[in-house]
Amino acid sequence: MMHLADYLFRWTGDSAYADYYERNLYNGVLAAQHSETGMFTYFIPFKSGGHKIWSTPTMDFWCCCGTGVQAYANLPSGIYFYDEQNLWVNLFVPSSVVWKTKQGQMQWTQETNFPQDNRIRLIVRSELPLEAGLRIRIPWWAEKGSLSVNGHREKATLKPSSYHAIKRTWRKGVTVELILPQKLWLCPLPDEERKASLMYGPLVMAGITDREEVIQGSVSNMANWIKKSDEKRLLFHAHGQAGDLDFIPLFEITDQKFGIYFDWKIG
Repeated sequence: MMHLADYLFRWTGDSAYADYYERNLYNGVLAAQHSETGMFTYFIPFKSGGHKIWSTPTMDFWCCCGTGVQAYANLPSGIYFYDEQNLWVNLFVPSSVVWKTKQGQMQWTQETNFPQDNRIRLIVRSELPLEAGLRIRIPWWAEKGSLSVNGHREKATLKPSSYHAIKRTWRKGVTVELILPQKLWLCPLPDEERKASLMYGPLVMAGITDREEVIQGSVSNMANWIKKSDEKRLLFHAHGQAGDLDFIPLFEITDQKFGIYFDWKIG
């Protein structure tokens, strides 16, 4: 499906396909590989208390192991796109790109620690000034984002699930800085609103637990009772529950038992 989204984006330029690609990257591709051993999982269980079953170097090896490697090999191709007038930035990944235009060659560097941090910086590295367009994706989940060029904030409102366009003469050292605030929100099942997964920006947050959980709290002020408990990583603790319940991104789950969809008694 990510291949299909990639082709549909190339044909249409619709940011919805890039949003879909991002969501599957973090919650599908990255979540399917063990961060320490490199092994791949056959599937991701949704039932609370389940755990990922990993391949092994010599005894357990599925078709997912081959496509998993292929998915990682394809990742660089999803960061940047271009047409005759514009460079398109779709993913927020530390990287660099050389864009060959009719007027000359442009080199950009992207600096970010996304999704752990919400700040993205794009820096021109080219020696010669060139006039061109830059289109930066504003994700579907990003509200009240901001963008500045060389410290001067753009006046235009950044609309989620769209592209912010900048056309100017780019010189070496020009820096574009994008701030994309992330927040906690619930993604319910289509046919059962009370059963939902916790999200943080585009990330599925897995609850570390060995049993079914019923979570209680107000959706309107989730940040008051689900609080970040580690400054260096995305670790959240749900207060006021029957037992201790911590949430981390699904792609960080390795051998822990976890749950994705929970029953929520929400106010």
